[in-house]
Amino acid sequence: MRTHARPVSQTIVAAALVAGCGAPATAMRPASLFAPSGPADPAAVQALCPLAAVTMGQGQMRVTLGGDVLFDTDKAILKPGALEVLARTKATVIDAHPEASIMVEGHTDDRASNEHNQALSDRRATSVASWLRQNGVADARISQQGYGEDFPRVRNDSDANRQLNRRVELVISWDSGGATTTARACPGVQACCELATLAGKAASEPGCLGKESGWGSELAARELEDSEGVLRLNPCLATRSAAVWITSTGENKIARLDELDGKELFRVPTYGEFPQRTAVAADGSVWVTNRDSGSYVHIASDGKLLCSSPLGTCMTRAAAVDSHGFAWIGCHDKSVLLQVSPTETDGTVKVASGEVPKCKEVGSVPVPGVSPYGLAADRSGGVWVGVSGGGPVAKVDTIQRRVMLTVEPAKDPILTERGDGCWSPYGITIDRDGNPWYANMGCGNVVKLDGRTGRVAGVFKGGPNGLSSPRALGFDREGHIWVSENGSVFVDELDTDGTFMRRVDISSCGGAAPLGTAADSQGNMWTAIQSAGRVVKYNTEGKLLGCYPEAPTPPFNNAYTYSDFTGAAMEMAGSDRGVTRVRFDLGRIVRWRLATLTALTPPGTSLCIRARSAITADRLNAGTWSAATCPKMPTRGTVNVSLDGAHGPTRTADGAVLELEFSLSSPHPGASPLLSGLSVAATPTSR
Repeated sequence: MRTHARPVSQTIVAAALVAGCGAPATAMRPASLFAPSGPADPAAVQALCPLAAVTMGQGQMRVTLGGDVLFDTDKAILKPGALEVLARTKATVIDAHPEASIMVEGHTDDRASNEHNQALSDRRATSVASWLRQNGVADARISQQGYGEDFPRVRNDSDANRQLNRRVELVISWDSGGATTTARACPGVQACCELATLAGKAASEPGCLGKESGWGSELAARELEDSEGVLRLNPCLATRSAAVWITSTGENKIARLDELDGKELFRVPTYGEFPQRTAVAADGSVWVTNRDSGSYVHIASDGKLLCSSPLGTCMTRAAAVDSHGFAWIGCHDKSVLLQVSPTETDGTVKVASGEVPKCKEVGSVPVPGVSPYGLAADRSGGVWVGVSGGGPVAKVDTIQRRVMLTVEPAKDPILTERGDGCWSPYGITIDRDGNPWYANMGCGNVVKLDGRTGRVAGVFKGGPNGLSSPRALGFDREGHIWVSENGSVFVDELDTDGTFMRRVDISSCGGAAPLGTAADSQGNMWTAIQSAGRVVKYNTEGKLLGCYPEAPTPPFNNAYTYSDFTGAAMEMAGSDRGVTRVRFDLGRIVRWRLATLTALTPPGTSLCIRARSAITADRLNAGTWSAATCPKMPTRGTVNVSLDGAHGPTRTADGAVLELEFSLSSPHPGASPLLSGLSVAATPTSR
């Protein structure tokens, strides 16, 4: 699937943001609905979240204060606790911009009548505005407006969503503010007009079956918001910290690098011997297994030790973070997985440096006959177990703490037919659909299993030169698999169906034997080079971007990282935060042609889109997803996603039902991709 991005003409309209397909903004649209241009001030976010959400952009800052924090139900008198929240808001953001104007907006949910909600929102805006005046903010700087139930953050379809919609918002503007808007020229569904434009036609595509849609329900559970048709991440949420962690096993240390310039931020002990497996959590912290001391540790994003297991816990050779944030540690010698709390400790434990907090194990799962040598978590609560050298593998239910599947790939007919029955795996990764991929190191290929059945779904030997000791795997934002050829100087890219895409030569970084491979939050790839003690950064087109650490920082002593070391697996395959799916059902078999939306991706954020189709809705889950496409839109503009192969290599199958998946990501609270105006175009299959 390819994305065709077309700039949209921009007009500044004071205190307004267009929603939908670009209908002109009205004077009554709240000033707070602006596109974020970058991360909000970190100090402001830290001081106010989660009591308030801070978003900054276009010379404005929006502070969203929960109504339940400020007021009792159906009341407009400030609660005692509200005074502290308002004082913190004033000191953190209002006093920081003494020249700024402040718009105070009141909002309610949809319960009660329109008249009642309008009056309540007016009174609540007045209460907050009055507090600001009484506490030193000049009256000339303050204006206020109640909007009743007209502008919800999310749909009023649950108690949790209604709670989000009951709020007061402060919009602090220190210049002309404004927002991006567009004039809608299309007389019908936008996707049909875009389809005609791509075909070079002046009018809408003849026979086009166009349809528009919103962003779905239950968005709050995935940390998403829909404000007047504009989809964005919750302003307090960072879906993934920008973390790159590399082990230096000869020193018993681990280093964190800046993913933008590769500079080493620090190198700290792992409180055990021979660190190797890593699993990075959403907050940028890392779980590390110390193979030779039989322990594991949890290290914070700033390098501080959070907790450790006792030395000799087991032969720790696998780690992953599941969809609920729990760590899973694989005991290779005991055929057991340990579930560990991400936040709790359980007394203390003695390590070489003295007494430290002990990690709290909250459960365990025996995996009989399986010796864990790698773990990969999916977003539905499953964890796949990798092995070394052969034998069965397993899938574990992390919610019920039980084995769901145990399979023996060596006996699968497909592996026997396509891979000569050879099964000698090493590394493991998992794709967006929950299918595990194994680097079949001793057999010179990569094996993909079906995440639901455990059957072999494919055996892939790379390009014409084959794969020399494929040892470690990772994947990028498009869902493509990257294979480290440990017996050479190459890293290979495979499409989601296993098709060979390209080969990247990493020898210019001073060594061979590449190991762990992972994507960073910007979409670039990193690969550890064991022999050189360095890590190479390159983009998905194969262009080398850097080799780190750079002098005078010493290289790593045995860069033995070969599992997820950036958080890519946790975010893209193991979590549904920031992910929503939208279905279109035309009730007849059609040829899906084009999806169109308006998007903006501020610096550092990302958006990825993929599609699948089926004859009926109940067959959709069995449909094959296209590869993801990840457009970059630094300014607000139209994104066209080809669905029929006419403007790209991917074609979505004909069918009555289409499903689009949108993954929004940001390492910075307050910065989010912004999406609106989703529509699709289809034509009858006879055309």
